[in-house]
Amino acid sequence: MPYIVYTKRADGDYARVVESERDGKTVKQKYICSLGRVVDRTAGIFKNRKNGIFHYDIENGFTKVSSDYELPEVLKHPSNTVETEKLILDFGSSFILNEYLKRQNFYEAFLKVIPEETDTLMSCLFYRIQNSGRASLYIEDWYQGNYVRELFPKAKLSSQRLSEFMVRLGEESVQRRFFRYYLEALYGETGGRGILIDSTGVPNATKMEVTQLSNHNGEINVETRLIYAVDRNTGMPVYFRHVASNIIDVTTLRTTLAELEQYKIKIDCAIVDAGYYCEDNIEELYEGEVHFISRLAPNRKLYKQVVS
Repeated sequence: MPYIVYTKRADGDYARVVESERDGKTVKQKYICSLGRVVDRTAGIFKNRKNGIFHYDIENGFTKVSSDYELPEVLKHPSNTVETEKLILDFGSSFILNEYLKRQNFYEAFLKVIPEETDTLMSCLFYRIQNSGRASLYIEDWYQGNYVRELFPKAKLSSQRLSEFMVRLGEESVQRRFFRYYLEALYGETGGRGILIDSTGVPNATKMEVTQLSNHNGEINVETRLIYAVDRNTGMPVYFRHVASNIIDVTTLRTTLAELEQYKIKIDCAIVDAGYYCEDNIEELYEGEVHFISRLAPNRKLYKQVVS
């Protein structure tokens, strides 16, 4: 039998109609329809774009609001709603961040990657830097009261527009274009120089093929491994990729070096962790005329010979 589920959000309560259905031993909620915002839970009054203000109950479904029902004043007179602040804005953090970014040689990469949606991209970037860990649900409210609104006035941050933008941002062509501009800004035609290569585990519970059991330094985790290459002189990231966590570091170095070469990043020196040390990798570095520094694991024969 259908029933109504209520959800509390920052801007009020919302409701939807669902029905329980059994899938083997598991009982799941089957979505039927959205009722929108809750106006009066006790009276069963709701509001959404499709139906306006209406009454709903499980027995009778959608019906008009009774003429005897007294609507809240804010719904009778929408003009009484609070206006968006126009003169009071949070200024300092966004101003400083904007001035800092404009002085970085990679700033143009952000402006070129999706030129028709630059304001939306930059607003999202500023929000994420200043509100680490906070949900994107609040970005529009933040934008209205922040100096970012003056910097990027054409940003489209409503829920639907933002979802569409995130899909666009995730396209492979957009990512490739960004890294092309980014690496050109960092190195021009000279290519990269010395780099540091290392990997880190990202524990997660997703059902992706790259999420696997790993044993890293004796610690067991279910995770994905991220491989990073960082410029030795500037500390700027130049490359990353993910691999399944059951792939050991020592087998990934050749692929990493080959892909860096495809991006026209020249390497004259590499600093790699002990997990990458093996004879094949050392020969690869020698053949590529890449100077290197590597930490030796204490269980290596060479380590014992040197220490003794």
